[in-house]
Amino acid sequence: MPFLLENDMVKIDAGKCIREAQELCDISNQKMAEDYGVTRQQIHRWRNTETMNLKSAHQFAKYFEMDVMTFLKLGKVTESVDTVSK
Repeated sequence: MPFLLENDMVKIDAGKCIREAQELCDISNQKMAEDYGVTRQQIHRWRNTETMNLKSAHQFAKYFEMDVMTFLKLGKVTESVDTVSK
């Protein structure tokens, strides 16, 4: 999901936002599933999605007790350029 972040257009991986936030907050898939009242399989799907709407981003940020921009920055995708040496 392309997003304007700090005056630059960057790609945000929504699943990466969730994975990184879980790690920072030490929240397991099981705990998150219990808190949201969903299955662990649903958490797995959320962790592997590339996109999410802004409302969901706000809800996840609130769950992880961070502001939405901090949450989105966790999913920033760095574009790597492959170079071939000959």
